[in-house]
Amino acid sequence: MTAPRVAAHSMSDAARACERCGDLLDPKTKVYLELNCYTGIYTDPDKVTVPGNESQGLFWFGRACAKRVLASGGCNIRTPKGGAR
Repeated sequence: MTAPRVAAHSMSDAARACERCGDLLDPKTKVYLELNCYTGIYTDPDKVTVPGNESQGLFWFGRACAKRVLASGGCNIRTPKGGAR
């Protein structure tokens, strides 16, 4: 039996920001991607199962940013606004 996945953050929906660009997200259109802490790669948890001991958790992205991250092979190549470059 697979354990349920838990989001990596615990703040309210209203305060969520995209992991890639830092923009505030609409809770109705957000996308979860799962981070593999061994490879540093984000994956779609509905398509790829990351073993529990390798999962860093689920992170929120906007739809466009999630598509870009997955298209880049799962690398989150941009940091949130105000973050280190």
